[in-house]
Amino acid sequence: MLPKNTFKKLEDFLKKHKVPRLTKTQPKATEKADAGVIHRRAKKAASKKIPIDASKPDYAQFKKKLMDAFKDFDNKKGKKHKMSEIYIKAYISKQVFYKMLERPPAKDTVILIAFALEVTLQKAEELLKNVGYSLEYCDYRDLIFRFCFENEITDILEINEVLKQEKERPLLKDKRNKSI
Repeated sequence: MLPKNTFKKLEDFLKKHKVPRLTKTQPKATEKADAGVIHRRAKKAASKKIPIDASKPDYAQFKKKLMDAFKDFDNKKGKKHKMSEIYIKAYISKQVFYKMLERPPAKDTVILIAFALEVTLQKAEELLKNVGYSLEYCDYRDLIFRFCFENEITDILEINEVLKQEKERPLLKDKRNKSI
């Protein structure tokens, strides 16, 4: 269980980044205005010239960074870990894990592995970037992941608890519906 002050810190973190929550209900007039501001900012950011190769996924680089993350995790813990320990800790199946080594995985799979390997925010962003994803500042769920990486919250069940508390889609499905 997470301490209650963690949720207060998360609330402060989310307020600092001023990301409006997008809900399925009709937005209020102030939310529409906020969404307009966000849209204009996104449009302005998109107009800036970015080198073509800057956002191009590099899957070979992803596998290299992933293996480096495994080595760093082993060094940090002071013992050699089996790959099975990591995918079990990440709550992903053996099949999903080994498919990830053959082809680019889903964003949530990369995030689960990053939390299981207890990487820093910077290393998690590198892993995501190499398969064509990122942790966006305009996505409420991604901000929660940023918060967890920055505060070294790496237990996936605790992260799921935070996501459920914030009414966001959890990383893992309910145990009764089988986990991913």
